[in-house]
Amino acid sequence: MSRALLGLAAALLGAAGCMVNTRSGFSPASGVASSGASGSSAAAPDAGTASGTAGLVAPDLTNKTLDEAQAIARNAGLVTELELRELECGNTAPVAGRIDCQKPDPGTKLTRAGWIQVSIYQPRRIPNMIMRADARPAIGMTVDQAKALFKRLGHVGKVSVGTVMHYDDKCGQDRVCELENDEISIHDDLVLRLNPKLEIAPPQ
Repeated sequence: MSRALLGLAAALLGAAGCMVNTRSGFSPASGVASSGASGSSAAAPDAGTASGTAGLVAPDLTNKTLDEAQAIARNAGLVTELELRELECGNTAPVAGRIDCQKPDPGTKLTRAGWIQVSIYQPRRIPNMIMRADARPAIGMTVDQAKALFKRLGHVGKVSVGTVMHYDDKCGQDRVCELENDEISIHDDLVLRLNPKLEIAPPQ
């Protein structure tokens, strides 16, 4: 087929509305899906509308209620609902009914279909058991402070003190760095593991 005939066929297809190579974008800021066709006279979508990534980062939602977090997320430009998931959280002082951790982390750049998974902390309660969330605040305490904490939690078993294998500067000298068991019965023996004593100053 000659070039002239090819050009004529393309013109007829265009007149009939048979445009191809269409594309669409989603704006986290506006929530509006936009579409356009190659060769159309529509203005090019501005940054942040077609890509949905310009300046969009995950806000910090930890320790917020779900309603508070949703409002913060929308103010940040997200239009998708927060997704509730059971995540592995390292929060040492979680609050019941509030977000324990999130994924992705705060400050992470989000993709076009920006989404955030959050975990709402709901403490478990078992009679005569000291649960992980109640025991974890002992990390970083002195031995006397940790013993007082477990006494308040109802612990009546034996308490002994050991050391961790390697110095952990996050705990500090003579501070509890590790619990042998995060969840124990109030009658179980409790082992508090401290940083080993250093002969030189701990690392800064």
